[in-house]
Amino acid sequence: MDEKEQNLEKNEEDKGENSSEENKEEIKDKKAESEEEEKEAKEKSEDEIIKELQDEIEKLKVKDIILQMMTSLTSFGYQRLGLPKELNAGKKDLDQAKMAIDALSALFEVVKDDLDDQEKYF
Repeated sequence: MDEKEQNLEKNEEDKGENSSEENKEEIKDKKAESEEEEKEAKEKSEDEIIKELQDEIEKLKVKDIILQMMTSLTSFGYQRLGLPKELNAGKKDLDQAKMAIDALSALFEVVKDDLDDQEKYF
């Protein structure tokens, strides 16, 4: 092989190497772009979720919060009474149960006149 052919072959090899390096760079760039787009989409979806939650919170009434508290106190009170025995026997604490019952009673007095029929059986 003469010198000209060798130079041509070397140029082709160099082009292949450069092309390979360019491909690697292009792949890295595309990956970075894709990651950035995913991050932006995630941020948008997080912002959308926050907005939806804020809208729902604005719709809440104090009565809704009190009823949720009463639900939690009911569950906690049953646990502290040790009921059902199979699940909560080791959690029995009558002082805590009494406090939950007293709190339920007080909260009920606050909301009883505003309860609809379905909420009364709640």
